Amino acid sequence: MSNYDIVKNVVKMTAGLTNDVLLDNQLLPSIMVKIPKFTIADVITGGSTNTHPAFIINGTEVPYIYVSKYRNCKYGDLLYSLPLESIKADTSFAKLTGYCVNKGTGWHVMTIAEYAAVALWCRQNATMPKGNNDHGKDITESTYQAIPISYSTDTPPKVNRVLSGSGPVTWSHDGAPSGIWDLNGGNIFLAGYRTVAGEIQIMENNNAADSTVSQGTGSSAWKAVLMDGTLVAPGTTDTLKWDYAGGVITLCKTITTQANTFRNTQFKNIVCAAGVTCPELLKALALYPADNGEHGGDYFSMNNGAGIEKLCVRGGDYTNGASAGVFYLLAIDRDEASANYGIRSNYYGSV
Repeated sequence: MSNYDIVKNVVKMTAGLTNDVLLDNQLLPSIMVKIPKFTIADVITGGSTNTHPAFIINGTEVPYIYVSKYRNCKYGDLLYSLPLESIKADTSFAKLTGYCVNKGTGWHVMTIAEYAAVALWCRQNATMPKGNNDHGKDITESTYQAIPISYSTDTPPKVNRVLSGSGPVTWSHDGAPSGIWDLNGGNIFLAGYRTVAGEIQIMENNNAADSTVSQGTGSSAWKAVLMDGTLVAPGTTDTLKWDYAGGVITLCKTITTQANTFRNTQFKNIVCAAGVTCPELLKALALYPADNGEHGGDYFSMNNGAGIEKLCVRGGDYTNGASAGVFYLLAIDRDEASANYGIRSNYYGSV
């Protein structure tokens, strides 16, 4: 038996036979959850039968994607999905992206399309996960707590961060041990989404999963979105933008209030400005509510200041309580780093 097979078998014994163990170019393992291809209608009631964008990369449909089961830890200059580890944080999006790419072809930062596919699946299947959104526990759970690794300076101290996958099974995306853990309360950087002066910009389908596609400020892969879902060059007339009007975040074509100010509202309360309709694409990316129903009380934020670029993290953290969850989005600066922001290295391709 090769060293490759030995490593895979040892990790499988700890991960459970229902998870996949993928080795990177250093022959080191990550525990992954295989997500088979599905359509938009599979995760959005009344949606089209088009393949969800997460499963289309560079114009080709892929039969599945692999999502890191856990927020990643770091060994050397590479990231790994392993249980009971301290996540890699306090590092910028650019550095963490590099650690993913170092793993080899097919490895990449989790994208907005992949994250949305999982979030929408959770809601459609009534398995909205709980997590570390209340100092080591979920705000709705009083008897469960994950294994702490850091504490606040309060007296007495409160739990802050916890070991990956150390919470109860309710913290899994499908309510089972084989699911994706710590989506709620586990803020992670995402590739393929940004705003510039409030204009929503994405990368086509799941092209952001191709690590050769630049995520930089001047990348030609960034596209703005028209009301019919067409992708166009940023700055084109009538592209969709975020506004803040009437006390809620609003999808618009013309911004009425532009300010370098952090604005947030419950995700389910985002609305369209008069004369604007939301394309299915933004719903499929979980950037706009698919319907008027509950989305876990999760909050969504934006900043449409003139010339301001914002990336995002999603999931919330240990201070966010009921506002955290799979639809939570926090607008952040490109170079921003925090002990609360982690990452998942995902994979597509043959294994």
